[in-house]
Amino acid sequence: MNNIVRNNTYNNSIIVIDGMWRCGKSLLTPLVGALDNVDKVKFDYHSEWISVLHHLKKIDLETTSVLLKMYADLTTYNNFLGREINIRPNDDSGIFKNPKTIHYLKRIFKNDSDEVSSIIEKDKPIQLINTHNVYQISRPFIKAFSERMVFLRCVRNPISNIEDWADYFKKVGEDPREMNFYLGSGHVPWFVSSQNQEKYNSLERIEKAALMYIELESLAQQIDEQQAFKNIKYLEIPFENLTKNPDFFLSEISKMLGIKHHKSLIKYYKKLNLPRKSGDNKEYANNKNSILKKIKNKDILDEFSKLVEEYESKYSEI
Repeated sequence: MNNIVRNNTYNNSIIVIDGMWRCGKSLLTPLVGALDNVDKVKFDYHSEWISVLHHLKKIDLETTSVLLKMYADLTTYNNFLGREINIRPNDDSGIFKNPKTIHYLKRIFKNDSDEVSSIIEKDKPIQLINTHNVYQISRPFIKAFSERMVFLRCVRNPISNIEDWADYFKKVGEDPREMNFYLGSGHVPWFVSSQNQEKYNSLERIEKAALMYIELESLAQQIDEQQAFKNIKYLEIPFENLTKNPDFFLSEISKMLGIKHHKSLIKYYKKLNLPRKSGDNKEYANNKNSILKKIKNKDILDEFSKLVEEYESKYSEI
């Protein structure tokens, strides 16, 4: 049986903006999208899903990496022709929430022809995709894109978003719009380890959220220990530091892409309320104590508290 392959691709650069839920991707994405030759963002759920299927051993690595290449090429092609223009004004994926609005609107008048591929190969638009929790299961991305990829991982203090997680995940099993993979009839998230799956459904929602964070961090630590990104252009971007000094991160990203970082981007910061002042330490401490008191399971409380302390230690700005 022959292996499936895809060696003939557009070979353009690909920026992956990844992170857990509510960690700052929607803030970083339009900033990166404003850089030279960076194309319209794609919220790439298909690439997320097949990476999860690989993690769950439902699909092999080679097949997953080929599908990722095909998705990337299809997105590049569709973007060039304006086939996936979202004109909803309030959507993060819409052109009105991203820079270069007029440029993208003009694309809908382009004709599809044999010349399209040659133009794409000449101009090499930089593909921008937005994903959730791919860093933790990133082997297929690394295999598919390797030197083509710039991977930007957004991180955020878990105290800032854990209650939002708890509130959001009450939709699981109730709302068809909540699209993710779950295990068994109890709707256990795909990343919860086998030893914690039975425990998961006995927990309160805030404890479930804390356990989800613990499990995702455990998977991320495995990637760190394996040095999987050793030869990949990679940048970790703490939300708190991004809001305080966005120009630093945009400069670093520009260097990784080999493009000029325009100071004219600074005027775009105002639309996103950037830069922002540091939060109030006393208010943060009170909020932290309030959240931790809600976690009654001692094992989860201890592990979650440790991760919060590690984050505080690593990133001084809270």
